[in-house]
Amino acid sequence: MSVHLQRLRLFATTKNQACAGTDSGVMLWYYVNAHVLTTFPTRGWNAQELARPWPDRERGHTDAYETDFRGGERELIVSGTTVPRGIAFADFVQARTGSFWLRMMGNDWWKIEHYYLLGYFQELQRVLGTLDAFETIDHGWLLMARRDGDVNLSIDPAEGATWHHIELNGTFI
Repeated sequence: MSVHLQRLRLFATTKNQACAGTDSGVMLWYYVNAHVLTTFPTRGWNAQELARPWPDRERGHTDAYETDFRGGERELIVSGTTVPRGIAFADFVQARTGSFWLRMMGNDWWKIEHYYLLGYFQELQRVLGTLDAFETIDHGWLLMARRDGDVNLSIDPAEGATWHHIELNGTFI
């Protein structure tokens, strides 16, 4: 019936070379669809800073960033079953159409050697043999995207691109 993206985790490894790290801010941009079972409060484009408790993305280090879509006050119930919170898609094929971007906020260069994007999914589906009974299936963390090539980010066009589209090429369907 529907698949719900509840959380994202981005693991990014900064290239181990001089000047590859950055203290500039980086934003994760994502589009929240208008699916009727989406519980995330804001439809359309949203952004969240890839916050970190340390001052710099240091060269040679892998850092993890997490985004949570389970917030909001809207609770949906279908035939007595609570709909999983998050961004809803009709199925995993539709989840592959999600749009995610990285955006550099400063002119300090950040060179990413590789990254992985994981999504935590739950599915609301009908109970076999019934007309109006539903159950929640926990799929857990699934690989949504992987990039093994360099990504150069900077608002200085001589150093890289301001925006980077995350291609959803993972094994989550």
